[in-house]
Amino acid sequence: MKAVVTFAGRIASGKLTLSQAVAQTLGCPRVGFGDYLRAEAGRRGLGEGRTVLQDLGEQTIQQLGWIEFCRVVLAQAGWQPGQSIVVDGIRHEDAIKTLRQIVAPLPCYLIYIQVDDDQGAARLLKRGEQPPDKEHSTEVQVENGLSEIADIILDGTKTLVQLNQEVVAWLQRTLAEADAAH
Repeated sequence: MKAVVTFAGRIASGKLTLSQAVAQTLGCPRVGFGDYLRAEAGRRGLGEGRTVLQDLGEQTIQQLGWIEFCRVVLAQAGWQPGQSIVVDGIRHEDAIKTLRQIVAPLPCYLIYIQVDDDQGAARLLKRGEQPPDKEHSTEVQVENGLSEIADIILDGTKTLVQLNQEVVAWLQRTLAEADAAH
């Protein structure tokens, strides 16, 4: 099964946990934009607070541009052209558009995990975190755009096992349909 599977959703929607499970099930590497930013923040001695990472993300996009930013994130996992990979932490439409260009001709799917405000707040509270600033550039498109261009939207209230099974089954069907169309 050759594909690039990406995940988007609000903070505390379950992207990290689900992307790890899907990568393990598919037997392919996983990387996240947040992983790259946390490592870069550590190299610079900036700390790992959400605002630090959001601001560093903005700066990185401005400094590197989307193509190079996406390339360095993929390189962190040792990705090679033609290789399947799971990518977590899509926060901007330009990120998914750029990834699709870089990984072509492999299909690149965007999976959005939907959670409501109460569920997200409860998960953040459990982690001892505050709700994010929804007006920050790294959050605006998550709230108002990525779900609209997603290939599939998942119900974040389901269990990890259910969501993992749903993603893998959907991916298998989608790839089989694409093969049949060719």
